[in-house]
Amino acid sequence: MAALSLDNVRDGPQPAWLWDPLRLRVAWANAAGLAFFTCDTIFDLIDRPFDTAEPGVAAIASLAPMLKHGEVRGVMLDFPSSAEAGPRAGFATPHMLADGRTGLLVVLDGSGAPQGGPDLRAAAFDALPVAAVLAGADGGILQANPAALGLWPGKGARSLAELFANGDETAAFLKRLAASGTLSVVRRLAASGIARELRLTARAMEAGQATILIEDVTARRMLERGLSQTAPPLPPERGATAASARLSAEEQMAFEDLGRVLAGPAPLPALVEPPPPAAGAPPPVPPFIRATLDRMPGAAVYMQAGRILHANPQSAELLRFSSVE
Repeated sequence: MAALSLDNVRDGPQPAWLWDPLRLRVAWANAAGLAFFTCDTIFDLIDRPFDTAEPGVAAIASLAPMLKHGEVRGVMLDFPSSAEAGPRAGFATPHMLADGRTGLLVVLDGSGAPQGGPDLRAAAFDALPVAAVLAGADGGILQANPAALGLWPGKGARSLAELFANGDETAAFLKRLAASGTLSVVRRLAASGIARELRLTARAMEAGQATILIEDVTARRMLERGLSQTAPPLPPERGATAASARLSAEEQMAFEDLGRVLAGPAPLPALVEPPPPAAGAPPPVPPFIRATLDRMPGAAVYMQAGRILHANPQSAELLRFSSVE
């Protein structure tokens, strides 16, 4: 499409306006644009306030920060307050206002709403409860829903590079995404002096584009770190070589002796069945076994016939008992 300018649309048959996105007012309009809002003069339209909740006005407010100088983008606008209610297709491009600020030149193309009604896919994208963006092959942001604009540093979502340390990291992310189809990474981002952690879950699309969901996981990851610091240590894995996981020669001999004590010689057949042991009188635990268990860095319990005879303090802490007893 040819570049949009005031000269190109001034006398055109399609409604055209120069919007001030900051004030959400119209700064200029052609004759068709005045008729669209049933205004007789440009002064009537300049003085007219618009509700920020009106779909077309909200779309202009969210689109303006994303467009680069000279970029032209197709839009779908709906102004229920106009004389021609219903969604209308058109184009928008940045254009300078009289005071030097950047405005948005919008012109409708006369095609009306696409067959079957408004663009429900675009509406569903904007209505997502999670932050979502559509990125181009170069990492530029083609579309961002309202939830995403609140996560972006600065004024508006312009490029994925703002979420990475540099352009090389952005290119590497897009390359990995193109090769895998789906990719999820966590990025640390400092915006307005506040450090946040964002999880980016991306899905590759046609022509190198990507849909990316952005979730702020700062609070959850802080909670995970806090829980990992207070959780009791896990027992060492089999084959661990840490010094704390090794048994000394004395401890090894003690456990070998303990095994022999527990195994004992094979009992001879009894002519008379012995009475069961008294309920309150557990067999004594040799002192060297108590001392060996108490010196161990991990939790250890001495049991016989399903009964705990001795446990070291670490096992009581692991099993959440107030004491060994």
